Amino acid sequence: MKISNGDVSLLMYLQYNFLLTPDPYSQASDHLKVPLEKLLKRLRELKSIKLLKRIGYYVNYRSVGRSAALVAFASEGKWRDIDQEIKLEVTHSYLRDHPKYNLWVVIKGKNQEEIKREVDLLAKKFGVSYLILPSKRTLRLSVKYDLIKGVSRAGSYNKVSLSPPSPEEFGLTSTLLWELRSLPLEERPYKKLANKCEYSEEGFLDLVKEMLESGVLRDPGASLSGRMAGFLANGMVLLGNCGPLLKHQEFTHIVEREVSKGWPYSCYGMIHSRNKEIIQGIVKDINNSLVLYSLVDLRPEAVR
Repeated sequence: MKISNGDVSLLMYLQYNFLLTPDPYSQASDHLKVPLEKLLKRLRELKSIKLLKRIGYYVNYRSVGRSAALVAFASEGKWRDIDQEIKLEVTHSYLRDHPKYNLWVVIKGKNQEEIKREVDLLAKKFGVSYLILPSKRTLRLSVKYDLIKGVSRAGSYNKVSLSPPSPEEFGLTSTLLWELRSLPLEERPYKKLANKCEYSEEGFLDLVKEMLESGVLRDPGASLSGRMAGFLANGMVLLGNCGPLLKHQEFTHIVEREVSKGWPYSCYGMIHSRNKEIIQGIVKDINNSLVLYSLVDLRPEAVR
């Protein structure tokens, strides 16, 4: 879809400069010289057409007692059936251009044992082989899109804690924590949540900042639909170590994973762009890498 210059300025600001204040939209209004009501009205419109997914925070799944693994299936043409049969939570599911392992799914569960049981059942039902690649460390997670350059670029709050505290340690429930993922599009977005916790706005925001520092929350700001913004290409770059990927801010995810037998790649990085050529220009000097491009996004509406 066509995005106006005004939309670009607004969404870039709220992706990369979202301020940790009680009135972040007013701050954006002042900076962009757009009346607050007009700015909020436009954000609601962008959300209604699903270009803007939400404005808020990424919740570290480890903080709420979840585990995750990247699973690669040698689907043998059964990729859509396998995807639809998965009972556990799926945050990403892509058909990719690897000659054998072409269905790549991020599955979350209570623990790795639950994930393995689910994958074993799927493999037996459909008669396919697979790799399970549990996460050891998430070195970067910040899915933001540079609407000017046409390529993804991580924000400043991109580090992810391996052992974050639980929300209960901050006096919050998991349910209330998840409400921080999508803040209301109104002048004082923290006010209702602060009232629920019997905090002042400033006191509640101090709590949010503590959770950011401790790794319970990450990556504040606007979250966009890359597809709606015209970012139709993505590449998953596989390496034996993560060092070369960390030099490039274009990678939105960089995850170190346990190595599976016969599969040597321990590092996985994601990059998004308006076309494959932009990705190829960035990865051409990353030696000994394997780049798998997406062919179909099977879960474009998944909560991430």
